[in-house]
Amino acid sequence: MFGMYLAIVWKILGKSLLSGHLAMLPVNFLLIYGICRFTALFFVGKWSWVIIILLLAEPALTTQMQLISPDVVLMTSFIWTLYGIYTRNKTILVFSYMVLCLISMRGLFLGVGISSFFIFSLLFNRQSNQSDYFFLKAAIPGLMLSLGYMLIHWYAKNWVGFHQDSPWAKSFLWADAWQMIRNLAVICWRMADHGRIFGIAFLILILIINHRIYLHDAKLKKSCTLFGFVSVPLLVPGIVFSQLTAHRYYMPVYFLLIFGLGYIIYNSSINTALKKTIIGISFIALLSGHFWKYPDHIAQGWDCVLMHRPYFSLHDKMLEYLSEHDIRSNEVATFFPSLAPKKFTHLNSDRTTFLPWGDSAAVYVYISSVHNDAPDSVWRKIKNIKPVWYEKKGLLHSGLYRMDDINSDE
Repeated sequence: MFGMYLAIVWKILGKSLLSGHLAMLPVNFLLIYGICRFTALFFVGKWSWVIIILLLAEPALTTQMQLISPDVVLMTSFIWTLYGIYTRNKTILVFSYMVLCLISMRGLFLGVGISSFFIFSLLFNRQSNQSDYFFLKAAIPGLMLSLGYMLIHWYAKNWVGFHQDSPWAKSFLWADAWQMIRNLAVICWRMADHGRIFGIAFLILILIINHRIYLHDAKLKKSCTLFGFVSVPLLVPGIVFSQLTAHRYYMPVYFLLIFGLGYIIYNSSINTALKKTIIGISFIALLSGHFWKYPDHIAQGWDCVLMHRPYFSLHDKMLEYLSEHDIRSNEVATFFPSLAPKKFTHLNSDRTTFLPWGDSAAVYVYISSVHNDAPDSVWRKIKNIKPVWYEKKGLLHSGLYRMDDINSDE
């Protein structure tokens, strides 16, 4: 669906990075407006603006909004779906839920999670009311369209989601028991990473101190149960499959955790000064998340922090160096995301590509901080090797090294 939307914009404005980013402007506007409208349902006065600012400080959300990303569409439709649920606005609910289910497999998982909550409520909650039937009826168009699309896709392509020759096929390999434990640990760190650990710690602490909030607030109880049903379809694939634990996959969970923190603080009995202090620390922690830099051999979510931005200018300078010194791209090995030709990264006609790591024809290797899949052995080696070309900008660095030096045993 996102590809079709971009194709329409490119037909009208021309195929370029500028038109791609212009296509994201209405989506970003709807996202921010949705956050404002949804927040106003739970908070009044200045508190509403405080929570909005706190939500927009979330590093993954802020960074993805600056990219041409389907995950921004996912978040927009998810928030408007929540708004439709709490306001019983059928028009908004039907449309937003439809977009949510069609935007991606993760969007469909979210939609199924939300539907499962209302089915659960109908079957086991004695206080179930017409709102449960209302949502399930509104969800039918989105679920049917998504199912219809997958059936047609299966009929035409004989695959759904991924196929054996796709670049991401390895991500869907089943994990063994040990890898599942490791994946769970990684997901827990994703929740805490980029400054979120402070907000989660405050959330747990306040719930312990003011546990009666949960016991006596029916809206909070319902929201917590909904949070569980939304989270499970996102978390389980990351556990049972080998490589589905990227930071951006869990943005809906981050949003709900931060929103939950604001709601708990807003309704707790702690004094105003302490409330302001907790919100202030959480806000600063989230902003600091853009600069949480780990050692090079530790992979991190570059597309979820603004720290990645110098990569593009460093990459262009490396290309200039290759051109000036008559080094052909088919002599240089590198890693994702630098493997993609400019035809896809810059939307021009340049199909020039680099060699993948391990290709015996490589004379040089180009490595940057953002290359998460570079082997640890390479990172250790380049510390003691003189680069052919090297430049640092911000917290990132990029370098070009001779393959003979990398392979040397000395």
